[in-house]
Amino acid sequence: MTGPGLSTARKMAVARGLFLCVQGLRRLAGRTTTEVSCRRRGAHWSLDIREGVQLALYLGVYERATSRRLLEFARPGSIVLDVGANIGAHTLPLARAVGSQGRVVAVEPTDSAFARLVRNRSLNPDLEPRIVTVQSALGPPGAAAADGYYSSWPLQPVASRHPILRGTRHAATGAKAVTLDDLVASLNLPRVDLVKIDVDGGELEVLAGAGGVIARDSPTVVFEACPYLLAERGRTLDELLAYFLSRDYELLDEASLRPVGDDLSKIAAAIPEGGSQNLVARRAAPRP
Repeated sequence: MTGPGLSTARKMAVARGLFLCVQGLRRLAGRTTTEVSCRRRGAHWSLDIREGVQLALYLGVYERATSRRLLEFARPGSIVLDVGANIGAHTLPLARAVGSQGRVVAVEPTDSAFARLVRNRSLNPDLEPRIVTVQSALGPPGAAAADGYYSSWPLQPVASRHPILRGTRHAATGAKAVTLDDLVASLNLPRVDLVKIDVDGGELEVLAGAGGVIARDSPTVVFEACPYLLAERGRTLDELLAYFLSRDYELLDEASLRPVGDDLSKIAAAIPEGGSQNLVARRAAPRP
């Protein structure tokens, strides 16, 4: 997930500069490895600072607005789905927020990110019982999992990367395709209070398999609106926003929680070229 303002390419350029600074300082201190163990956001982590998400988490700057909003929504006893959990950057803080009676279901399809997610969960035995890790690709009924997904943003040269997203695809040999509704049923979850979706343009596919949970529980949904990634899948931002508006949800700006309205063209115009905006979908209060 990213916020408005800078394009993804510009943010990656900034991240590469930060990586070089951090790497240089660590070498001066005699630390040559890029694998680090640290405590951030109230949890213990195993991180590789050559990767963008993990460097940002190490520096304490990873998706601060998103993290603040998620922790505000996740109350003691909440049941949360972290769809596109990656290495658990939001999963672990959410697990602390929901308390011993809550649950966080962390869904990640790629082999490498899932392995580090499981490792980070194991480093926090106090949080581990609250977290369910699932290596799956959520989608509509009958869909098949892809052979790979974008799940890392290398800060060093690589053979190939997405021309705009700047990420690289990773194998998902262990991932099974499942709908969100079926996953919730298989885990016997009595309800879902909050859903975070960060799947690089696959939001509508996830939501196509979530109709039952959306109708039953009306969970708050925090998601990324990224026009160019949606277009790559033959979908549009209008379709994504209309999904929520047609189900009596209101759309809010993530940072301010102010309603963005229902003028789809105006919402799209606020998103920078090659960038994205994080939005909150929340069931609208009944009119008197």
